[in-house]
Amino acid sequence: MSALRAALRLAWRGMRRDRGRCALIVALIGLPVMAVTAVLTLVATHSLDGREALPGRLGSADALIRAVGDVPPRTRTATTGGRPGGAGRRRTRPRRARCCAPAPG
Repeated sequence: MSALRAALRLAWRGMRRDRGRCALIVALIGLPVMAVTAVLTLVATHSLDGREALPGRLGSADALIRAVGDVPPRTRTATTGGRPGGAGRRRTRPRRARCCAPAPG
């Protein structure tokens, strides 16, 4: 036990004497270890199976709805009378402005 204690005491004295060299040694050991750890973590998490990737795609939703085939989306517009596919009468009169201000003149 005394040999370990003597080695730690010498190391501590060396660190206090040459702080720049100590910081360089820590950086030269720590940076490559950090880089290898980051690369291995990215490689391990890059390929996810369907069950692992599902929360990332859905978020907090319960289901995902996706259109299949060449079906155009149905829209409701003012010219179709609110009915999809154009089955309605067209508006011929412009809408009156809803305003509370008196007419000029």
